[in-house]
Amino acid sequence: MYLTTSYSTDLHCEGLFWTFEEAKTPRKWLRVHVLQEWHELYRTEAVDDLQRFYDFYANEILDGWEEQTPRVRLTLLGYECSQTLTAEEHPEEQWPPASQWAGLRDLLYFDKKTEICGRPFVKLYMSCDESDDMDVVVQIGNVTSSGGFFESLNWSTMPEPAQSPECQCCEASGTRTSFRFILTEDDSRLLLERLPLYIPIWPVDAVFEAGEGLMLRVSGHDMALPEVEMLRLTEPVDENRGNLSVYTGGEYRSYLSLPIIRP
Repeated sequence: MYLTTSYSTDLHCEGLFWTFEEAKTPRKWLRVHVLQEWHELYRTEAVDDLQRFYDFYANEILDGWEEQTPRVRLTLLGYECSQTLTAEEHPEEQWPPASQWAGLRDLLYFDKKTEICGRPFVKLYMSCDESDDMDVVVQIGNVTSSGGFFESLNWSTMPEPAQSPECQCCEASGTRTSFRFILTEDDSRLLLERLPLYIPIWPVDAVFEAGEGLMLRVSGHDMALPEVEMLRLTEPVDENRGNLSVYTGGEYRSYLSLPIIRP
């Protein structure tokens, strides 16, 4: 099984990682690349790599694929204008190669160079004052030391960030997930109660220099860039009613859990 993915699309990222994790065969390889997938598919190096896989298994050419090819090749994104460079396709034995760290902040700055790789998630205590149905979206984005957002351009030849179209096929500005929480009829008495929601976030690999950080945003509608300009929404698409509240502190310990790679 030969799988490739990147963080530049909402279409295939999650499914490819899950496929690799759940596949029962030991003969599986994952390559996480830096470019947008349409561009990556036709790159000479990518085509040659896939050809080696087919040559070994389909054409019985002993090209050393199983012995020489790392099971996992990960890319850790360094964002535009960051001092840290992207680490492209470095070898690993498994995905994710990380341990979890839990924090309580909506804005976190790192005091040293830090790599994160894996599946973040958040636990939020929330309530709604008018409905037993909530659409909740969380997003984490890379931020500069001054609080601005980093961008990652997804093609090898692109204009300056300010000139590139703001859509997923051109740039990545954060990873996100959406979550709908619906109470059953029997549980409608819990309306206005502060309920814990465990919300997984899509896989992420990134590297940060000291002074750079992450921002956690919580919303009632999708905050991601559209795949292409023609899919850009002109207004939020959700079914929220009333006020959605997030609680932190004391017994309501809302937090973000990050998969930080230990040195």
